[in-house]
Amino acid sequence: MDLTTLMEQERPGKIDVRIPSTESELAEVHLKRVSDIELQSEGASLIKPLLVQALKDGSGDYASRSKTIDFIRPYADDPKIQEAIIHLARNEKDPAIRLKAVTVLDKFADSDAVKDVLLDRLLNDTSKGIRFKALEIIEKNMDRRSIQVIEKMKDREPDESIRNKAQAIFDKYQRTII
Repeated sequence: MDLTTLMEQERPGKIDVRIPSTESELAEVHLKRVSDIELQSEGASLIKPLLVQALKDGSGDYASRSKTIDFIRPYADDPKIQEAIIHLARNEKDPAIRLKAVTVLDKFADSDAVKDVLLDRLLNDTSKGIRFKALEIIEKNMDRRSIQVIEKMKDREPDESIRNKAQAIFDKYQRTII
């Protein structure tokens, strides 16, 4: 039984674990489901780095990665967590997880690092849904660089819905930003 399965059980209880380097010794492990832990508590300093690393290393199945994003969403203003979400939005292979990451970044669209990843996803993502979501988020916080990217893509974009959205945004903002 893997750790994820154990953590999803109602009451995992005590589990004997063999420590690989000392096969003759046992360690007592107490498991508590992550969703039961407040990241604002004393233990947060120990938990946050683990969650950040879990997001960055790409391990786990879709369900566990999705749950991790849901769990940390309220704490995304933490710079380390935000950095992990940006990394995920840029590097995750699963488009559903990338979309969740892009969606979490919505409230931080004024940040240069977030704007960079949103523009990158808009121009380079293989998922139309992610590209459209990135465009919607970018629209909320337009600047000169964003309008320049949108101006170029409104004529070159192969997808009609994204091209039409880009054209509408360009028409709305071209006079106020340029």
